[in-house]
Amino acid sequence: MTEHTLGTLPHDDAAAAGRTTGGLAGRLGLVTPQRSLHHLWWEVPLALLAQGLVLAVSASVLLPEGVPARDPAGPAYREMPCGVFVLGVVLTVVAVPLLQELLLRRGLLDWLLPRTGAPGAVALSAAATALLHPVPVLMLPAAVGGLACALSYRWHASLWAPWILHAALTAPLTGATLVVLLAP
Repeated sequence: MTEHTLGTLPHDDAAAAGRTTGGLAGRLGLVTPQRSLHHLWWEVPLALLAQGLVLAVSASVLLPEGVPARDPAGPAYREMPCGVFVLGVVLTVVAVPLLQELLLRRGLLDWLLPRTGAPGAVALSAAATALLHPVPVLMLPAAVGGLACALSYRWHASLWAPWILHAALTAPLTGATLVVLLAP
């Protein structure tokens, strides 16, 4: 069995590598990672730092006058039932990253690998991530997050790592958005 670019085996060889692949979870790429998820202890802070730096630069270029005036919908968020609010946060931080990782890594990246090679597939997957976040100030940071998730997917050869990484990148942005929306 040969190693491929960025040090991972193809996902189809997961069974040969002795990793769990059965059932729906296996078909979705939620297999036992090839490398320990403990690597996320350095992957997450590094990705947060890179994404934060790119966000700061893009915000300073694209928002030279600062953040625009708050949306008047803020009071509506304060009147929302707690259960609906919590459900929205959970969906934003957990479910949406899973769906995006299924689409962009398991779907697009795996489809592109044999056609463009690993570097091309990773780059195009990161670009597609930016296109899914069409707010101009967020496109470059989203591309950086997409690059981190794509590299994590290739490194771990499992969807678990990029899903966790994506959720960790989404949580602070969701929190900051809520602070702005809910501020008096």
